[in-house]
Amino acid sequence: MIRNCTLTSLLACLLTLSAGAQAWKGKILYSGSGSEFKQYDPATRSEKVLLAEAGQATLAPGGDIYYLEQAFRKRNVLVRRSNPAFTQFRDVLDMTGDNPRYKKQLEAYSFINRTGNSAVMSYLYHPKVSPNGKYLSVTIYGYGDQIFNKNCVGVFDIATGELVARFDEKYYGSWTPDNRLVVSGSDKTASVDGGYTKATTPGIFISDARLTSLKRIDPDLDDPSPYHAIVSPDGRQVAFILNNHVWAMHLDGSNLRQLTEADNDNIETFPVWSPDSRQVACWSYKTFERSYYTAIAIVPATAAQPTALRNNAPVWPKDSRGYRISGGSMQLNWKGEGTPATVKENPAPETPSGTPPPKTEGPKKGKAPAPPAPAPLKAGTTVRIPAEDGQTYTGTIREVKAGKYRVAYNGFAFEAWLTKEQFEVIR
Repeated sequence: MIRNCTLTSLLACLLTLSAGAQAWKGKILYSGSGSEFKQYDPATRSEKVLLAEAGQATLAPGGDIYYLEQAFRKRNVLVRRSNPAFTQFRDVLDMTGDNPRYKKQLEAYSFINRTGNSAVMSYLYHPKVSPNGKYLSVTIYGYGDQIFNKNCVGVFDIATGELVARFDEKYYGSWTPDNRLVVSGSDKTASVDGGYTKATTPGIFISDARLTSLKRIDPDLDDPSPYHAIVSPDGRQVAFILNNHVWAMHLDGSNLRQLTEADNDNIETFPVWSPDSRQVACWSYKTFERSYYTAIAIVPATAAQPTALRNNAPVWPKDSRGYRISGGSMQLNWKGEGTPATVKENPAPETPSGTPPPKTEGPKKGKAPAPPAPAPLKAGTTVRIPAEDGQTYTGTIREVKAGKYRVAYNGFAFEAWLTKEQFEVIR
C-alpha cells in the first residue's frame, strides 16, 4: 500500500524515471524572447543570456556562433559570427549592396524599378554550418525579379563568400557528419482564397558529396508534407515535423516513426537531436495551465509509442523556480556530453533486460550447466517502482514492446514506458 503519496509527488518522481529526464545532458541553446540567444543547463536548471541581439543563432563546429544581424537596414540579410567567448565578431555573409558581388546588379535593379531596395532577396533564415567548417547554408526567401527570385537553400563558402550551390524551392538546410546537405521541400502554402494548396515540392532530400544534386529519401510523404528536417549527430537518422508533430526515420527512409502526439492543441516545430542521438528536443506551442505559449519539450527517440505532450508529462525542462523553458522560437541547438548511439538497421533480438540472448551451448565436462535465462515479462506482471523521493510505487505491466514496458501505476490515472532496470518484479 502506498502512503502519503499525491499525484503531484508521483509526477515529480517520474521525472527521474523517464528515459529522457535521466539523460538530459549537455546544454540547450535557443533564441528567447526578442532576439536574445540563451543557454539552458539541465544539470543546474539554470538559464543565461549569451547574446542580447542574435537572430536564429546556430552553433558551429569549434564553438563559434553564427547568427542573423538584427539591427535596422541589415536585419536578417547579414550573417555574423561570434567566437565562443563572445569577445570577437565578424561579418560572414552580407546580402546587401555593400557586397561587391551584388552591388552593380542591385543598383541596376533599383534604378530601373525605382525601388531603392538594399538587398538581393527578401530575407535570410535558418543558418547552418557544415561539420568541416567550410560551408554555410541558409534558407533564402526570394522576391520577384531580385537576384534571388525564388525561395531556395543557398550554400556559401565561408572563406570566400562565393555561392557554391543553390537548391530552389527547398528549405531548412541541415548537415550530415560527412558534409552532405539535407533539405526539406515545400510545405503546404496559403492560397488566394484563404485555404491551403498542396506542397509543390514535398519531401526530404539529401545531396551528393559535391553538393551538385539532390535525392529524395522520405517514403513519399506528400500530403501532409514534412519540414524542419535535421540530421542526428550519428548521421543515421533524421527528425522532422509532419502534421504538426515530431517524426523520425533512418536516413534511407526506413523505420518511419512518430515521436510526439497531440494532447489538446499542441503543435511542434524545430526539432534537434541530443549529442548522443537518443533524444529529440523541440518547441511545442500549446495551452498550458492558464495560457497558450511555447516551451521546450524533450522526448526519447526510441520509444515504442509516441509521447503525448501532456502538461504533467515528464518532458518539460524547467528552471530552478519550476518554470518551463518557454517564450522562444526558431532553431534549437544542443551541445555537450554524450557519444552518438549506434543505430542498427536490423538489430538482433534482445531479451527484456536489453542484453543479447545467451548462446545455447551444452554443458562442458566438469562444469555445471549454466542456469536458464529468465522468462520474459508479460502483461499482467506486478512490479515495484522505487522513486527518488523515497516513495515506492506499485504498478502493472500493460504492454511489452521492443524491450520497453508500459506500466500502469496502481491508484493513479497514469502510465509510463519504462525499462526493466527501472522497476522490480513482485510476481
